Amino acid sequence: MITVIGLLVIVKGFSKLGNFKSELAIATLISLPFASLYAFLKPVVNIDAQLLSFMLHYIGFKVVRQGAVVALPNGSVEVMASCSSVSPILTMLPFIVVLLAIYPVSKIKQFTVYISAIASIIFVNNIRLCLLAILINKQDIPNFDYWHTGGGAGIFSNIIVFVIGGISYKLLNNETKEVADGAKHPLSSK
Repeated sequence: MITVIGLLVIVKGFSKLGNFKSELAIATLISLPFASLYAFLKPVVNIDAQLLSFMLHYIGFKVVRQGAVVALPNGSVEVMASCSSVSPILTMLPFIVVLLAIYPVSKIKQFTVYISAIASIIFVNNIRLCLLAILINKQDIPNFDYWHTGGGAGIFSNIIVFVIGGISYKLLNNETKEVADGAKHPLSSK
């Protein structure tokens, strides 16, 4: 972060730093240590545990939740910070900032992209947590290991990237069409 600011000051000067808000936001997000952000985003772990117990309950399991621990009849899982939606959110935020720096969109669309991305990350990750809890309940440790730390975990990461990419494409593509339509017809009313 300090290097980026230093280079911008050398190349453009102090007065032009305000023109590089997107670049500074990206550098800040990339340079922040994840460990300090986990403590800040700890409420997401509780949201994950609540949504996990909700999903399992409506699938048909008898679920008891105490904090981040979700107990099923044959086992229990604890939603740890490293398995919660915090890590995918922190991984995808710089990507979203880059997208929004590339495409000129209104503040409402930016807010919509951020909220829909975070909501989709939480939902997809909770499907993964639900699968892991069901595997623990069945005492199926080899499949649990595959979906927790093996190749299966990467599948859910790819799903998150595709969902966020699709949502962003849909929202940003509509915005660029609206901007292009407005540029072609400056006298048209909206």
